[in-house]
Amino acid sequence: MRTVLHVLARCRQLAVAALATLLASPAAHAGERTVMDIHLHDIKIALIDLDPLDGIAPAVTWGAQALYSTLALTDGALNETRVLHEAGAMALAGPHIAASTQAGADSWRISSSGDPRAGYMAGAYTAAIASIDFVLAPHTAMLVSAVADLHAENHAPDAYLWRSVSLTGSLFRNVDGVQTWARFEDRRENLAPMSERYRLAGALHAGDNASAGTLTLSAATSFVFFHQATPVPEPAHCAMLLAGLGVLAGARRQRRAGAGKTGTRAY
Repeated sequence: MRTVLHVLARCRQLAVAALATLLASPAAHAGERTVMDIHLHDIKIALIDLDPLDGIAPAVTWGAQALYSTLALTDGALNETRVLHEAGAMALAGPHIAASTQAGADSWRISSSGDPRAGYMAGAYTAAIASIDFVLAPHTAMLVSAVADLHAENHAPDAYLWRSVSLTGSLFRNVDGVQTWARFEDRRENLAPMSERYRLAGALHAGDNASAGTLTLSAATSFVFFHQATPVPEPAHCAMLLAGLGVLAGARRQRRAGAGKTGTRAY
């Protein structure tokens, strides 16, 4: 009986140690990590005089500016959303997913990363939007551009990724006495390759009178893990299984020993 108890204890120790090492090791899932990062920067504004003979210099007057950043994270028991309406940084992190935003005066960055160990329907959403109002002098054209650096890695077969960057502009203007509305949009979504640099650009021009408009620069990412991890046996269950095998092995060994003694007994 003492031998059987020793086998049980030893099997339980080995099973718990082996499973603890397996569950704690990141190498088993390191190849399935998903990462996304977008950096908006290098904003350039150029003005062009469309009528040099009108005596009006090309000019732009800047107005109200709005900045909006948001984070949404679902990871296990964590389900949280944060919003920031000014320059600054935010971050959220769960057991297996993390996301962050950094918004400055002329540079914005959003990042997120995750591991499919988070389980079914876990994911993150990040976004940064900046807009500014302006007034263009008559017969002034404005050329706008910005650089978007995108980086993404996806090694998880059950992950859905979405990325978007855009530069938009709108303007109300008077052309030959007629009020018109002009707009441009340079948008890139679900881009390939995964990592690339894009220059977003657009143009607006005022008519015979000063014209008011708005510029908006935005970036957003989201990913969702539709991942149903293969159930991993609990350490206690494996220990019980191995212990049962140990009991069977011990009982078999005792039967063999008993059979040997019976074979040499004299009558």
